[in-house]
Amino acid sequence: MRRSSDPARGQGPTCELGDSRPPAAACRIEAGRACVVRHRYYPGDQRMENQIRALLAAGYEVDVFCLRQKGEPRMSVENGVRVFRTWAVPRKRAGFLRYIAEYLSFWLASLWFLTRRQITHRYDLILVLTLPDFLPFSAIFARILGARVLVDMREVMPEMAHADYGFSMDSLPVKLMIAAEQGAIRFADYALTCTEQMRETYVSRGADPDKIAVMLNVADPVLFSGPVLTDEQPGTDGAFCIVTHGTIKARYGHDVLIRAMPQVLEAVPGARLQIMGDGPLRAEYEALARDLGLAHAVEFAGFVPYDELLARLRAAHCGVVPLVSTPETERIHTFKMYEYMALGIPVVISRTWAVEATLDDEMVCFFTPGDPADLARALIRLHGDPALRRRLAARALAWYEQHGPEQQQAVFLRAVERTVGRGLQV
Repeated sequence: MRRSSDPARGQGPTCELGDSRPPAAACRIEAGRACVVRHRYYPGDQRMENQIRALLAAGYEVDVFCLRQKGEPRMSVENGVRVFRTWAVPRKRAGFLRYIAEYLSFWLASLWFLTRRQITHRYDLILVLTLPDFLPFSAIFARILGARVLVDMREVMPEMAHADYGFSMDSLPVKLMIAAEQGAIRFADYALTCTEQMRETYVSRGADPDKIAVMLNVADPVLFSGPVLTDEQPGTDGAFCIVTHGTIKARYGHDVLIRAMPQVLEAVPGARLQIMGDGPLRAEYEALARDLGLAHAVEFAGFVPYDELLARLRAAHCGVVPLVSTPETERIHTFKMYEYMALGIPVVISRTWAVEATLDDEMVCFFTPGDPADLARALIRLHGDPALRRRLAARALAWYEQHGPEQQQAVFLRAVERTVGRGLQV
């Protein structure tokens, strides 16, 4: 997208904010240059990849600046994107001070990269995906030199620090995080976040509500397609396959699901739980399953290739999202919620603020966060009612089809238009 103050660049973008057509049709944007900055590895971040697809479809040249894993090239071209990788302090699950070192080193690397590239390549758009919330300030000199900055506020960092590290919401570290969060939104030309509840939180702390849009964390449109929508008739083998996947850490409630299994097995002896993924609490939860006598019924599969993951999910009778209730999890949606919906398998999920405000009891099966007995009751109910499983899955899929990848990419491109189009003569 080019700024029309330069006569050689022509006119700016035209995009109706209410347009729900696919992004390539919804926005007529003259090709420009964009850089996406993320303190992660590439590929592997579904939300970022959805955004990159939208930029490419709109005609942008896209660079990505990210972390480098051992053996990866410093620069490569992948899927039409130039990927620049840096030897900042690598990611490692550790304590709070380690995270600060990782964030600061990547911020400095990003500051140098964006300043140098803005001089030589003149980015029209810099998309910065948090965490950390101070990462957008790495674009300060690039912004002075003409780039426009769109920040994607991916997490509510103060609430996360409160939940993960026990910081009081009135403590100095949390106050500094709030200052960084609000400063990043003010610094950027426009902002995105993941749920309306996150947006409300930022606004309650002082952010301009007209400056933040919501783009949902929907599933990969390629990998999660062809919904299952299982048969309404009960099976004859007594099997009941329960799945959950993703990082194994406290906020995601794997222990609640494991503790629900003894009650489930009393009513459904053929029930089996598959946990795909890894994380800091895997060993502890494996020990919990053994202590509860569940070694035969609970499988920890670790991280599995996508084709195996999809096969396992497609064979499941339901997918579980057992979030515990914290100030952070009450405000978020997980990717796996949308992945189960896109696959057409019924979702059993904690009744949190953000989820209950988005979905209802006709789409998902709710249970009380942190309550193994209530989760067990929900699973037993689904096992005994195949018609309910199919009905929930079908209604959730219908909702998802109205709010899926194309619609969210269109939301994203409208945010791009607001970012780069600010101050344009169109």
